[in-house]
This record gives sequence, structure tokens and C-alpha cells, in this order.
Amino acid sequence: MVSRSVTSPPKVRIANNKNLADNIQGGGYTVATDPAHLTFASVLVENANAAGKDLGVLFLAYTLAPHACYPRQLQQGVEMLRYTLDELDRSPTNIMIGGDSAGKCVL
Repeated sequence: MVSRSVTSPPKVRIANNKNLADNIQGGGYTVATDPAHLTFASVLVENANAAGKDLGVLFLAYTLAPHACYPRQLQQGVEMLRYTLDELDRSPTNIMIGGDSAGKCVL
């Protein structure tokens, strides 16, 4: 289930945020999320919310190689977007999709 693959930075309540940034990690499909990314996301959310913008962040912790080979990470990225649209009931106009390195190649 995709919800097991989705994490959020501390102090963020996904269900209460109108706007969501779906973020997909880099690392060549072999390296787990760097804690610095979670810290950056927390600061981003705090600054956006302080400026009156209602923002939350979802992180996809996709299955790393060698336990899964590409395109499994792509499939998990699609599942995350579907989860955001369907389960969290967000409009496409309220979703930002981003990532770095291999993460941006997923979507």
C-alpha cells in the first residue's frame, strides 16, 4: 500500500494542508532519503505557513535497489500521486511535484 511509502517531515499534518508538495528522493534508486531533506522540507513548510500559505510535504521513500529495479520506483511515484489525488482528495491545482536527481526522473 502506498501510504507505507509516504512520509512527512516533523510538525506537518498532511490531512490539514490544502496544498501539498509531493517530493521524490534522489540517490540513484540506491540511497535512502537524507535527513537534511526532511529538515529542509520542515523549514519550507514553516516559512510557507508563516507567509499565509497552507503547505504540506509528502516524501516518497521508494523501494531501493537491489530489492526493486526500475521501473518499480516509477510505479511507486504514480501510486503516490494517485494517493494524493484520491485518498487525500487534493485537486491537481494544489499539488506540486518535485524531486532531485533520480527522484525527478520518476515523474
